[in-house]
Parts: sequence; C-alpha cells; structure tokens
Amino acid sequence: MSLRYPSEAALRKSLNIVRDGSKEPRTSPVASPETPDALTAFLEALQGIAIQNAWSGQWSFNGRGSDAGLHCLLVRDTEILYVEIPLPGHPLRPSQVRDSQRWQATGKVEVYAWTLADLPAITQRLALPRREGRHVRAE
Repeated sequence: MSLRYPSEAALRKSLNIVRDGSKEPRTSPVASPETPDALTAFLEALQGIAIQNAWSGQWSFNGRGSDAGLHCLLVRDTEILYVEIPLPGHPLRPSQVRDSQRWQATGKVEVYAWTLADLPAITQRLALPRREGRHVRAE
C-alpha cells in the first residue's frame, strides 16, 4: 500500500478552528507517525501551537504530480517561517527541497521541514520571544 497525502477537503475539514474562540490544540489519537492520520494530527497540533504563541499563517497543498506537497507559512511581527511538511514516513519531495532552498536564499525566512516527531522542537521554536526586526536563517 502506498501512502498518499489526504485529500484537500479532508485536510480543510480536519483543520477547522474551534468556533468558540478556543486556542487549545485539538488532539487526535494516532497510532504511529507513519500513518496518513498522523499528518492531520500534526497539522492540528501545529495550528494549535502557532495560535497559542501569536503566529498567523496559512498552508497550501498540492496533492498531484511531482510538485505534490504541503507547505506552511507562519508570520509573527517581522518573523517569517516557511515549513515543508513531508508525507509521513517519506523524505521531502524534490519540489519541496527546491522551494525550501528558494525561501532560504532570501536570507529573510527561517526554513524548516517538520513532522509529528518534531513537536517538542516546534513548540520550543514557536514559543521563543518575538524578535522584532531580526531574521534568523535556520540550518
């Protein structure tokens, strides 16, 4: 069985922010970070962590062809983070590597490839104090 990204409709449905204004991340039971459900759980957790730390953002998704991929752009004040999200259990696709390199070449954007296993590091990075006017290139 080959893993694929969930449909865009499934991602959009699973990422609806709770309408009561709650900023708490929703949790989903996930048996393994290698399953497609892990991708949805990861996006929910990332969204919750970002909201809790005053980050705004959006994600884009292309589920077809060689340019398939999931990307997230997070912004807080003058800080910009570009995040590539690989398919669970797989490396970044060539288009994701190319896009990451382009963003990083600007010298104004932190670039990451994050997965469910990175949640402790993600929480730590997004919780850092604001860095007005400074941009840091991630390695």
